[in-house]
Amino acid sequence: NNICIDACSGNNCASQSKKCTTNSSHGYTCYGCTSDAARPNDQRCDTITSACVSICPSACHGQHCTVSGAHKATCSGCTSDEGCPSGQKCDVEANACVATCTPQKCADENGGTAEDWYIKWYYIDENSTDCECATNKKDVILADVHPDVKYSADKYMRIKAVKDFGNIKKGTLGGYIEKESNLSQTGNAWVGCDSTGCAIIEGEAKVYGNALVTGGGRTEYDGVTLDGYGGSTRISGNSEIYGDAQVLKGSSVYNGKVHDTAVMHGTDIYSGAPTKPSKPKYNPATITIGGSVFGNAHVYAGGYLGGSGSPGPNNNPKVYGNAILAGGDGDKTACWARVTYLGQVYENAKIFRCG
Repeated sequence: NNICIDACSGNNCASQSKKCTTNSSHGYTCYGCTSDAARPNDQRCDTITSACVSICPSACHGQHCTVSGAHKATCSGCTSDEGCPSGQKCDVEANACVATCTPQKCADENGGTAEDWYIKWYYIDENSTDCECATNKKDVILADVHPDVKYSADKYMRIKAVKDFGNIKKGTLGGYIEKESNLSQTGNAWVGCDSTGCAIIEGEAKVYGNALVTGGGRTEYDGVTLDGYGGSTRISGNSEIYGDAQVLKGSSVYNGKVHDTAVMHGTDIYSGAPTKPSKPKYNPATITIGGSVFGNAHVYAGGYLGGSGSPGPNNNPKVYGNAILAGGDGDKTACWARVTYLGQVYENAKIFRCG
């Protein structure tokens, strides 16, 4: 037709599903691609760049990739977190996606059991969510952590705070309890430790309200633990500690009650006593068999409540009001500051030494 035409016009690049470019010799060169046709099965055509690219692994974005047909890939498992749905991550060794949040994983990381935890999900966008561990409890039991004690250590389990409450911060390790009912999940009640040791709660004893039970320090004067339990503050039997009461530093309460703002001071000596116990650690503040300390009463080393036999209407001594009970001499044949049976000490009374 006596006209100049493009060298690529009518060439066979199109039949090869390739792009065409002219050269300086009035010829043309085929390159790249325009479609998947005529490509090997493990390749596809990137129509934006006109380049042939391998199907695997680019087609699977973080998943295992296998060629499953002409220019097709099958994606499975994972090789990175990119290949997992939102809320899951890749276990590279197992080539499998696993949930980032499960109740059991929460328990493994924070303590307690799977039943203590639930998953809280957050919406990020239409393609993504995130999750975190949540619980309705303030503390959980570390079932495999036991005190260093002589008798029945395995039945006592350590507690751990899993949220902030009162003066306790999330993550704080506490003392030891025998069962979950020993410490209330409501209020700010806590069973804890101080520099002298950790408290132990056992039997049907209950600590609730805003009460604090903490500390050790109960040792015999020759350095041997008095009862083989590590010198702990100990609450046992059907005891109840509640209100804003505090039971501290080696105190012992068996079938007794401490409540309101009363304080059991354990091995601490009352500074205002006319005579001081020479060996206070042998005779910490004690309630045994029965009795109640309440109001703003204080019981110090050598202070003792309780009779013999069983607690009941004829065996229920009381210390209350602003009363102070303190000062046994600390010998093995102790003369306690003692209130027994139906005895009552109250108002601003003070009972010292062998009272």
